[in-house]
Amino acid sequence: MKDPSKTKQKLIEELSVLKQRMQELEYSESERKQAEKALRESEEKYRLVVENAKEAIIIAQDMKLVFANRAAVDMIRYSEEILTPISFTDFIHPDDRNMVIDHHIKRLKGEEVPVAYSFRILNEDGTVKWVEFNTTVIQWKGRPATLSFLNDITARKQAES
Repeated sequence: MKDPSKTKQKLIEELSVLKQRMQELEYSESERKQAEKALRESEEKYRLVVENAKEAIIIAQDMKLVFANRAAVDMIRYSEEILTPISFTDFIHPDDRNMVIDHHIKRLKGEEVPVAYSFRILNEDGTVKWVEFNTTVIQWKGRPATLSFLNDITARKQAES
């Protein structure tokens, strides 16, 4: 014969365990929501910085541009649709192309090359601009890439000559 008080006690214990588990799940859900909110806020901050930067920001991987911010599109004057799938060498002046490629390859291999240097770029309409280029190696989607910042120094170069 079953002891009704034992069954009742067992149900109370199980109910207590279930309540504890529900509290843990609610706490986990609350933590997840807070983490998602923090992630959205962080993404928004970085997006605002990148989109509003006056400096051109590009990411090159496998000799192709995989990212260009609005300032890069405006500086290089190629549409974003044209700019991002092309080889990054396509907008570099032919006289400077080999130097930039050499620096890029050496940098990815971990060899010492200048962090910042200047060279000429060609806009889609053929206009030549001088840029100061500052770059570093990063991981982009799990593979090596270069993150580069470009400033238009055409006026300075013209003043120097």
